[in-house]
Amino acid sequence: SDYRSRVVTVILYLNESDRPKSNGGALRCWFAKSARGGSKDYDEAAARGTNDAEDKGEDGSETFVDIQPNGGTLVIFKSNVVEHMVVPSKTDRFALTSWISGTLP
Repeated sequence: SDYRSRVVTVILYLNESDRPKSNGGALRCWFAKSARGGSKDYDEAAARGTNDAEDKGEDGSETFVDIQPNGGTLVIFKSNVVEHMVVPSKTDRFALTSWISGTLP
């Protein structure tokens, strides 16, 4: 299927709930910083405590959040809006993933 038609991504991680960060495999999502110096989405994600939030870019215009693939974690996001990638994993990681294609109103 054409990934460009994906509008929503749903991921349920099936790994152990205490998977070590050192194993890698996190979902990295980028957010643009607003003029006020932060992004609401970034601030909310960073406030959860189990994820890593960092600045990106030489001008600090972007931030990213790493969502660790701990078992039982459910992630739902607009895949056509949120730039994302999977950080390389040193071990197997398991997830149930679904994509919703089409257009959003």
